[in-house]
Amino acid sequence: MTAYRICDDKNGQPMTLFHGIRGSRRIPLDQWVEADVKIVHDGDRGRPYRSGFHVLKEKGTAKRVFVDTFKKLKGRAIVKVKVAMTWPKKHSKHGVILAKHMKISSNDWAKRNRGISAMRGRR
Repeated sequence: MTAYRICDDKNGQPMTLFHGIRGSRRIPLDQWVEADVKIVHDGDRGRPYRSGFHVLKEKGTAKRVFVDTFKKLKGRAIVKVKVAMTWPKKHSKHGVILAKHMKISSNDWAKRNRGISAMRGRR
């Protein structure tokens, strides 16, 4: 399935926003990566849910979530990803999908939505 993910863009490399993959925040290109699926909580006392890679079905939704949710926009990007073994994040108000497997192609990373900080004024 094709989806969209918000990533940190550090030195031209995709990075996870918060939790790493096997000890690293760097997301390798052109290979499937597997999430460490376990029961987690949003925030200190948030609802428990089964973790996975957070993605959104549509690019427009990803842009809205990006601008509405994050204070820091500079150095972040929205990128098209391939995902497998997905399930909904039930308590998400934005329709977040969680995935066990994710892949970012070099081609899609090169086409990522950069300069996203200009979107802040479009709220």
